[in-house]
Amino acid sequence: MKVILKENVASVGQKGSVVNVSEGYAINYLFARKLAQPATPQALKAVEQAQKHQTEKQAADAETLKTHLDALKNATITLSVKANEEGHLFAAIQPKDIVQAITTQKKITLDETHIRFTDPLKELGEHKLTIGTDDYSVSLNLNVTAE
Repeated sequence: MKVILKENVASVGQKGSVVNVSEGYAINYLFARKLAQPATPQALKAVEQAQKHQTEKQAADAETLKTHLDALKNATITLSVKANEEGHLFAAIQPKDIVQAITTQKKITLDETHIRFTDPLKELGEHKLTIGTDDYSVSLNLNVTAE
């Protein structure tokens, strides 16, 4: 029996996929727990349209992200944090701190997952960061100063 999964089901498939399962499994487990629905022609069209809409949304989001990243290319962001006299920070700088600084200084909203650095930032001074995705990334200068 062909069904459309409404949720991810272990060892069966991912949400939105059309899978072929035994009739008993579909009725007694998947339908009873509202994990799937029968693969009727109308439901298949709805799934196809939802997948098309999701693909278009992802493409638009990627284009918006690329525009935001281009605006940040080689930009300098200043971040004021608490530090001791030797220039060591009391707490390491987290991606959320950098995202918040970018939002307040450049009026650009990014996700924390787009900020990448190899070592924790625990020192005052200039740091070079990479922001972006696996497909597209730019460098950003972060100036860490003491409060």
